Amino acid sequence: MNGTKQICATRYDGYLAFQANCNELEIVYLVSGWHRTSLISVIVADILLILPAVILNLLVIAVVKKHRSLQTVSNILLACLAVSDLLIGLIMIPCVVGSVAIVLKCKLVCWFYIVTFQVGYYLAIVSFLTLTLVSLDRYFAISYPYQYQVQTASGKTVKVVVAATWLISCFVIILSYALQKMRLPSQFFTVLAPLSIFISFTTQICTLRAVRAVRRRDASTTVRDYNVKSLRPSRKSYMREKATRVAAFILLATICCYLPHAVLTTIRTLRKDIFAFQGIYDWTKTLVIANSALNPIIYCMNIREMRSKAFRMICNTRNARVDSKKDSMFSMAATIKVGNQR
Repeated sequence: MNGTKQICATRYDGYLAFQANCNELEIVYLVSGWHRTSLISVIVADILLILPAVILNLLVIAVVKKHRSLQTVSNILLACLAVSDLLIGLIMIPCVVGSVAIVLKCKLVCWFYIVTFQVGYYLAIVSFLTLTLVSLDRYFAISYPYQYQVQTASGKTVKVVVAATWLISCFVIILSYALQKMRLPSQFFTVLAPLSIFISFTTQICTLRAVRAVRRRDASTTVRDYNVKSLRPSRKSYMREKATRVAAFILLATICCYLPHAVLTTIRTLRKDIFAFQGIYDWTKTLVIANSALNPIIYCMNIREMRSKAFRMICNTRNARVDSKKDSMFSMAATIKVGNQR
């Protein structure tokens, strides 16, 4: 036990800004027995979120990559958001569980705990920047359709914007290490999160107004031309409204998952008490993590083509496994038959 403590306590290179707070953070996890029990239940809940976060996001990425009809700008941005959610389930959640387990065992905060939350802030920054891009994409697609088609026809614009999103987040993390200010990513995220939600929310309102204006314009054109067939909405307008609805649902889910954590963080800051509502605060972090498993469910529930192709991919994979088992059984039976004949 002492050896483990010594391993956790040594070498704080690059974490000088956190040295003064390590003793305070240590008390949080050892303040009482009930809090230790609460942390164990939080770990169990986080572990249960790993499988759906990984499988569902991996399925969304595979479906968008395999089917060319789904490779629209909005779906590519959703796939980019699914990549960040996949990394949360694949890397972030296991690291959180491992770091908290180390804290409970070593009874102090080690460098792995700090690095874990650095990675978490990196992925959170990517997610919020991508969320803003999804909302802006819907606004420009509805309000300026011709300019939008020209700009996104080659696909280079989308690749550049997505790459810039990941590079900005990486730059913030590198800058925090270079300046030895470990709180820089959290401070940047504290500013980015409300700003991103405000921009996305305002953009969604403008997009909904633009959708209504397009509907009225199409209805007036239909009445003027007396074309009965055009009374039905076109597939293009249907897909456009579907993508707008998906962006609105993603924004709503993000607000619901991040708002409790943001409110409690604000309360703790105003009260100048880092231990206030600590048990509930840990569960708000789990709710934030749960957003990574909730987003792919929103995609599949609202995009019929993605849902059908994902279901078909699962069925094909299952049938392929069954066929491979049958082939192996037949080959084994044939081998046994040949052996008996000999």
